[in-house]
Amino acid sequence: MELSAVFFDLDGVLVDSFEANLALLNGVARNFGYPNIDSKVAKELFSTSIEEAIKEHYPEIRNYHFGKYMQSNPNVYFENLQENKGAKELLDNLEMRGIHSAVITNANSAVARDILETKNLLPNILVGAGDEYRAKPAPDMIFRACELLNVPPWEVLFVGDSSKDRDAAMAAGCLFAGFGITGNFTIRELSEVLPILEGAGPSS
Repeated sequence: MELSAVFFDLDGVLVDSFEANLALLNGVARNFGYPNIDSKVAKELFSTSIEEAIKEHYPEIRNYHFGKYMQSNPNVYFENLQENKGAKELLDNLEMRGIHSAVITNANSAVARDILETKNLLPNILVGAGDEYRAKPAPDMIFRACELLNVPPWEVLFVGDSSKDRDAAMAAGCLFAGFGITGNFTIRELSEVLPILEGAGPSS
């Protein structure tokens, strides 16, 4: 089957925001006189969300609006944000081959756009939260990207790192490349996307 587009989740696939989120969380903590949180503890807390991490670890600031802190301290986040290995090279390669690319994320569209522009990761389109489409695992955002790019979902490879990504791809009828998780293909490096496009069979 010829594939004409590759869609990507953002966090965990094109970028790694762990250190960026930890820096923000510690910034909030310091504002309220708390010590920095250990990275091992943070990994457990981030399994939900930063907002939930604050509520659980810092009960005295349950109602603190984390998004406002990020908006007023963007450098804390972006200076600690890391591009995943091979992300830019892959997007550039797809453009050279004439293969469409899209980012499909449950993150706010404006924030996601800032992330992509800051890291110079420029897909053809971005579809994110706030665009009036149901979040993953619903397939709505995938269908919207297909509509914008004029490609059918069965010609799309979706690269994601979560069960929500996989469920959205399955519901939309896309092939799914699991970045560290199972799917039609399972990959460990973004460079492994290219052999899939060149006709490699599903991983076992």
